[in-house]
Amino acid sequence: MGELKWARRVSREKIKSLYESDAKGIRDDDLIDEVGYALYARADSFIKANRAHEEGIAECPDCGEDTPVTEDGYFACACGWRLSAKDHHATYKGKQLVGCAVVPFAERFISDWEKAKGGYPEKMRAIDYLIHTFHHELTGQTTRPAAVNFIEGRLTTIIDFIFELAYGYGPDAHNEQMERWLANADKSPWLRDGVREKAAAMRRSQQSS
Repeated sequence: MGELKWARRVSREKIKSLYESDAKGIRDDDLIDEVGYALYARADSFIKANRAHEEGIAECPDCGEDTPVTEDGYFACACGWRLSAKDHHATYKGKQLVGCAVVPFAERFISDWEKAKGGYPEKMRAIDYLIHTFHHELTGQTTRPAAVNFIEGRLTTIIDFIFELAYGYGPDAHNEQMERWLANADKSPWLRDGVREKAAAMRRSQQSS
């Protein structure tokens, strides 16, 4: 019987290396693909975990068929794979894979990544957009950064990391997405106070360096 496998959150160091190279004008196609496909795998796992969690439909790890949960609480595929909903949930519990409000962003990233025919610039925009999204952003009820679901680390660590990506690699690096992130941060009860002040301080430090 197939084993359920969920993609891990993506390494901050890999993402940092990508942004550092990008700020220097270096288009590292191998690195952007490594980061992008890792995020792609994570987004795919996120969508599948949420579908099982919210809709009661799991993907069979043996044949890939959609497998609805039965009345007695089991996922039972025609190919022979069978697992209780409780045991299925245990495979993704605590792995930051639940959050239906983030599913549209995961779906958008997969679509954007697959459509990135122009290569590097489109891939970078897809990655940058995903990193700067928030839970419930589309409803106007912003909560925590979706990056927590895709990048390794605790919430406070990831907040600092996003600031580093925005202000560490050039005066105008990814400014549009960061402004969107800050606007959402102002509405988010999950974030500590003073994110705007911290952004201003980092800008001043950047300008004086």
